[in-house]
Amino acid sequence: MKLALLMLLAATQLIEVYPNPYGLDEAEYIKFHCDSNCVLTDGEGEITVSAGTHIAAKNLSYFKERFGHEADIEFPPKMALSNEGEEICLNEDCFYYGKDVSLLDDGIIYYRTESGWDFKYEDWSNFSCVTDRVEGRLIITPADYTLDDGWIVASYTFSAPFKPAKLYVDASPPYVPCRELEIPNTYFLNANSHRNFHYKFAVKGENVVLTTENWIFTKKGYIVEFKSGRIADTLLKLLESDERYISKKPEYCTDSSYRNGYGGRYSEFSANVTLFIIPDCNPILEFISSARSRLYIISPYMNLGWYTTGGLYDSIKRAIENGAEVSIFLDSRYADKNVVESLRNSGVRVNLVEGLHGKAIVSDDRLLITSANMNMYGLKLNREVGVIIEDRELANFVVEDIGSVKKDEITTLDLTFTVIAFLISLTIFIRYGRAKNKF
Repeated sequence: MKLALLMLLAATQLIEVYPNPYGLDEAEYIKFHCDSNCVLTDGEGEITVSAGTHIAAKNLSYFKERFGHEADIEFPPKMALSNEGEEICLNEDCFYYGKDVSLLDDGIIYYRTESGWDFKYEDWSNFSCVTDRVEGRLIITPADYTLDDGWIVASYTFSAPFKPAKLYVDASPPYVPCRELEIPNTYFLNANSHRNFHYKFAVKGENVVLTTENWIFTKKGYIVEFKSGRIADTLLKLLESDERYISKKPEYCTDSSYRNGYGGRYSEFSANVTLFIIPDCNPILEFISSARSRLYIISPYMNLGWYTTGGLYDSIKRAIENGAEVSIFLDSRYADKNVVESLRNSGVRVNLVEGLHGKAIVSDDRLLITSANMNMYGLKLNREVGVIIEDRELANFVVEDIGSVKKDEITTLDLTFTVIAFLISLTIFIRYGRAKNKF
């Protein structure tokens, strides 16, 4: 990271742009580096500065109060960063927010990386990935699985019968189970900078459970159990940090009956496990692109669109270029025809499976389990968690399981859309017939 930063500072270039702060516009700033005298401009105002790394801010005193360190240059009167997007140039180096990175929103800081421009929200936390050697087991659902009372639980939604000591849930899912309102210490989380609080884990002492499911285990998904004081402590600190997003309880809820899963397969492991927290520390795209022999991606659905280059599709293509054989499993109900065609045209084997909710990736001999769906929300904008498990046998266990799905549960895209087209045509025919008889 330090080497990358030094490389970024070796040339005249923009480093960070904060055009639309939370609250007062006085917090606007631009960070940049000049290797000699240079000119910074937004097309209306301009600043001529000497060599070095600088921060130009709209209000120097407010910048220090807000961020805890000093800016050295104040914007001239004509310089004001537009909330609708505009081009900032430092000599010949230009960045157009709203175009080079199309997402515009309050609180977004655009920053330069080795591969281009990225963004973060000002209020995002900064948790690092944490690795520990653990013993545990992986359970593949459907499964008859629950926890005893007293766990601290995070979930997108929650309707399970056990009683958490504390429960953290998203404040605005499509529906709120009334079960969430029955638990005394339930915290409803809502934030502009996190589209959904989509993580699913539980902690009790040193015991950790991470899952891809919302504590209902009737679909194909994954549960990881292990003991780790370091990882448990990090997850508790994450929830403590996210308490700043606590909002009021929803006014309405939906009665929902809990469905118990049956069966389940499991495999024990002893391995290095790395916890990652999205968006703070997200190794998923690198995990995918690093595959050299095999890449399996298991996810209910996938969206290849991205805010700039270097997204999910590019990571998959890099794995193919590395020589990896790529297989992707999606749920047949949610598969996007254009996505599947693009993947197949790139040499990817795509399978459509019924009842898939889990999110798992096998890259060579490593296994990744996460709450994140394979789209921009899951990989960037949601609060998610996951683990990477360095265990070849466990990776093989997941590959063998998904490969053993009954043939009648796997269909082709063409057949799926043929059936859909037939049903649509039949519906139109019936409606037309009724209308004709009616008139």
